[in-house]
Amino acid sequence: MNPRSVDAIREAMKRVASDEDLRRELREKGIERGQKFTWEASAKEHLRIFTNVYEGEKWGRVDPASRAMLKISDLMDRFSLRVPEDSSFVADAPNPIWRRNFLSRLGREVYARGIGTLGKLAVGRPTLLTEREWDHLIILDACRHDVFCAVYGEDVPSITSPAGHTHGWLRANFARNPDRSRLQDVWLVSANPIASADYFNMHNWPFPVSGCINVWKEHWDEKLLTVHPKDVFQEAVEVLDRYEPRRTIIHFLQPHAPYIGNIKYSANEFEFFQPFDVTIDIGVWGLLEKGEATIHRIKRAYESNLQLVMPYVNDLLDRLDGKVVISADHGELFGEYGLHVHPIGAYVPELVTVPWLEVET
Repeated sequence: MNPRSVDAIREAMKRVASDEDLRRELREKGIERGQKFTWEASAKEHLRIFTNVYEGEKWGRVDPASRAMLKISDLMDRFSLRVPEDSSFVADAPNPIWRRNFLSRLGREVYARGIGTLGKLAVGRPTLLTEREWDHLIILDACRHDVFCAVYGEDVPSITSPAGHTHGWLRANFARNPDRSRLQDVWLVSANPIASADYFNMHNWPFPVSGCINVWKEHWDEKLLTVHPKDVFQEAVEVLDRYEPRRTIIHFLQPHAPYIGNIKYSANEFEFFQPFDVTIDIGVWGLLEKGEATIHRIKRAYESNLQLVMPYVNDLLDRLDGKVVISADHGELFGEYGLHVHPIGAYVPELVTVPWLEVET
């Protein structure tokens, strides 16, 4: 079939609609073809291209796919668009607008997923919540393991999250988890609109927990554009006193932006999501472009948000009995790989390595 011919496309559609044998053959071929597109195959192809780029530069032999990667690399060098290995590289960049220009041209989602494909080779097997024993689980939204250790004051164990964003974390741990029945005795107290029965119903996901308190429905602060951790603490205490649940998951929004700790960025400096929008843009790009923030200061504000929530976490520890775990749904990026916050698809160590601090109370 000529894909550029309207007549050819029309005739092909007629054949498919009228020929059952042809439809069966195409279905079988489609399934066979789809099996070739796996994460493993994608990672191997990326590795082949990068290897060819390296070898080609050394020996002068470059295949077409690798040549395209070299062209991208040349453009990045020409405009000083080198992807940083750590956030300090771009912490005080005088004109960080290049990051949005570069990623918008290449395709931010495509780029993030490409980085994520390679990232899968660098991280361990993900851990689901049902694979560990705990009585109460305190989730700190978007909490990096390294920053948690710095604020906590000592190194703590870590696990690999099944996703670099809340939507994927919930889907893996609750919706698609074959052992989700083990969560039937859990009460969920959540400040995150995504971690709610409403969100699960919208996606036709099973909601396996015993009960859910949507703290954000009653305590969303229109000035702060978030839920203050004191409200999560108070709701959690009320659930403990009223229902006496054997197990709970208590989901704070901090250290996720907006930053309302000692180092603040006011609400009007951010472009925030509507409830249930999983493609969250918290406006960090805009702040950097306008020269109103540096990555260094944003990271300090993030740390301040974590410092804000920790006293409420410590107060909860005094009220919970059994094994309490402090963990996170995912981490956060501060310029690594030229990315910020937690873009969908970017499955990299900084996003999926989260704390797993067990406390016996």
